[in-house]
Amino acid sequence: MVTSFNGDHIGPMTRSTRDAALVLQAIAGYDPLDPSTVPVQVDDYADGLDKGLAGLKMGIPTDHFFDLLGPEVASSVEKAIAALEELGATPVKVDLPTMKYSAALRIPGMADGIVTHEPYMRDNWQDYGPDTLYRTLAGQFVLGRDYSKAMKVQRLIKEEFARVLQKVDFLAAPTCPVAAPPIGAKTISMGGKEFTTRGPGAGYLARNTSPSNSTGLPAVSVPCGHDDEGLPIGLQIIGRPFDEATILQVAHNYEGVSPAQGRRPDLN
Repeated sequence: MVTSFNGDHIGPMTRSTRDAALVLQAIAGYDPLDPSTVPVQVDDYADGLDKGLAGLKMGIPTDHFFDLLGPEVASSVEKAIAALEELGATPVKVDLPTMKYSAALRIPGMADGIVTHEPYMRDNWQDYGPDTLYRTLAGQFVLGRDYSKAMKVQRLIKEEFARVLQKVDFLAAPTCPVAAPPIGAKTISMGGKEFTTRGPGAGYLARNTSPSNSTGLPAVSVPCGHDDEGLPIGLQIIGRPFDEATILQVAHNYEGVSPAQGRRPDLN
């Protein structure tokens, strides 16, 4: 199962990379009525899926992404990276030191969120779940100086990713520090500490995926294993701007050898 691109909270989107390529093909492209789109050529995403990985350089971040992981996640992702190497990708360790400031990237999102939702919250606040409501309302306390500083951090991190992605074709990293928690779980335990799974303070689960919202880099997640309870673990593949074709190609190749291939949750 392939999960969302640039997702703050990763959710299942399709059952295969090929399906993801077809879905993206249908929605990608420039829309003159949408100021967030740009007029660039859209690749045929499904056309290159079956290309091998020979000649591609795979960046392995030495900062942030592997700093705080559950042991089962670390083991599964290491095996996935080894599998990509066997498929032809050349591993290259890369440094992203400014990612230690990545928590600041959430500040502009908080401010933008309250500006977007304020008209709806004023008259329909009861339609918001409590976790979403409280998290969004916190954005009204972001000061102008906080926003300005956070945007400077965002620029530095984007420049650093741009520098690294000139040396490698894609980055491989864990999707989440832990296996996907059960839907009813309010907290998870890691390293003797408790982390909340939703609402204010829930950034731990998205610490590896939310930066792509701010850098604008395409990212895709594919299952690479399961923990002892059968909960899925994800491998995240991050690419260059507008190079979704490459990360889908990598994901498709890995999908064919993944130990999670064909496993589906028991819905009974």
